[in-house]
Amino acid sequence: MNDMVLNHKLIFQLLLLFALGAFQEIQYFQQFGFFLLGCLLYFSISLLFYSCKTKKQQQLVALGLLVSLVVFGTFCSQLFYYLIPITIGGYWVDFIVFPG
Repeated sequence: MNDMVLNHKLIFQLLLLFALGAFQEIQYFQQFGFFLLGCLLYFSISLLFYSCKTKKQQQLVALGLLVSLVVFGTFCSQLFYYLIPITIGGYWVDFIVFPG
């Protein structure tokens, strides 16, 4: 049950971040395409996490999420840095609390 609450909070925070980021990035139109690409990749990789069968695959996908956030945060928009704690809280805590 806690996973469902965490996932709903995560989805709400992602949508809120996307809305605020889109509003900010529209002001600088040349960066909006990369911002949109980064958001879509983040959502896609997040969905890939739930389709993985083993913990090792899930760990690799979560690591890929963190790397992609750092890359897009560095080269595109610093708003992606706000997703790092959400990603750590949403995915990596599951590995610590539920090992194996």
